[in-house]
Amino acid sequence: MNLWANIESNDANKDVWTQISGNGPRKRARRPNEREIQATLRHWLLHDYVAAYCRTLAATRIFRRCYWVDALGLNAREQTLVPMPEHAENGNSAKKRRKKEPDAPMLPQALLSISLLARELVQEQPPFSLYGLLLSGSRQNAHTTQETLPQDGGVLRSNWLDGGAALLRELEPSPAIFLLNPFAPSLFGNDDLLKIYQRTAPTELLLWLPHQAIGACLQAARSDEQVGLKLTNLLRTDRWKTLPSTEAERAQAIDGFLKLFILSMKRYFSLPIQRLALPVQVGPAWMEYVPSTLLFATRRQDSFQHMNEALCDYRRRLYALVHEGVLAEEWFLIQEQERHAVSLNQLTQRIIQLGRGQRVRRWPDLRQQAMLEYFGQFTLSDYDGVMQHLLQSGEVRCEWRRPRLTSEDPVSPGNDDLLIWR
Repeated sequence: MNLWANIESNDANKDVWTQISGNGPRKRARRPNEREIQATLRHWLLHDYVAAYCRTLAATRIFRRCYWVDALGLNAREQTLVPMPEHAENGNSAKKRRKKEPDAPMLPQALLSISLLARELVQEQPPFSLYGLLLSGSRQNAHTTQETLPQDGGVLRSNWLDGGAALLRELEPSPAIFLLNPFAPSLFGNDDLLKIYQRTAPTELLLWLPHQAIGACLQAARSDEQVGLKLTNLLRTDRWKTLPSTEAERAQAIDGFLKLFILSMKRYFSLPIQRLALPVQVGPAWMEYVPSTLLFATRRQDSFQHMNEALCDYRRRLYALVHEGVLAEEWFLIQEQERHAVSLNQLTQRIIQLGRGQRVRRWPDLRQQAMLEYFGQFTLSDYDGVMQHLLQSGEVRCEWRRPRLTSEDPVSPGNDDLLIWR
């Protein structure tokens, strides 16, 4: 599927992640297709969000495992078996080990990244197990035998509508991260998501919503009663009928759909649901936002903060890459630094306003409140740097409840430290 309908793509199997991570050769700039975007999305989430979130779960010493459930679907190439790479080692030891040990295990290519991350996590202290469950997207029929859940993760030949309910029963009561597209293989109903909303175990939900699919669904629902009923069921309202129907107002209609969708989910999550826009490179010094929205829903503040960090890191890394090697590269970087300095000054003034106006006494509470307003714009170190500057300038004083090495100790106030605003 070509998300940019007016742009042709002739190279459908390249991985865009190497452009963003900087771990591979530079490629000819162009708009990526759907599969490339999904590959970028998965790699970004695994490396910048899932890894950090799993380490937080491990640090609590309550949970020992987490499941990554990816139901976006797989193509034939992503299901091709490839060998699991071994740890880096010198040539002599590798030759000796190959003589003694059997060949490396084979696994679907789509599982490679998560398997490498899982191996890394299980070797840390405390060890933590991450299992990847990827739904191929194929439809089940009456003659299909229900698959059992792979003990160590793997590919399930099913899709969320056919296998989601059974999968949820198998996962209880373990933490899980779900990545779903409510339009694939066909439009979801509210019941297809409700069991995720109501899970009592730690649940992180990521809904990938292509704008082209939203527009097509709204258009079909106006002429097809069955589609309209399914859309009403998903959104728990028929207010979608009031959304604009002309092509000129398509962006407004998509925005209205997203607001209605978030409203249908809101009651099940204690933290505000976030709409994430993913930028990609399409040319030198040129990037565009993908015509899709990622909805992120969680009940955990640590997960919320990790997603904020992941989004900030992704955007800053991409900006640096997009301008790498272009004419006046240094000028672009200076402009970005100046823009960031202005944004930090605005954040500082907002934190002062919130702190003085509400008399917030705990920095973690105030930081979380500001993060809700500026989600994906500032990292935790940015927020803590602002607070350290305010302490040094005397805008606020802190009653420290824990010993500090020196008066210039840059440690930010914690849960037990009290802020006293001037």
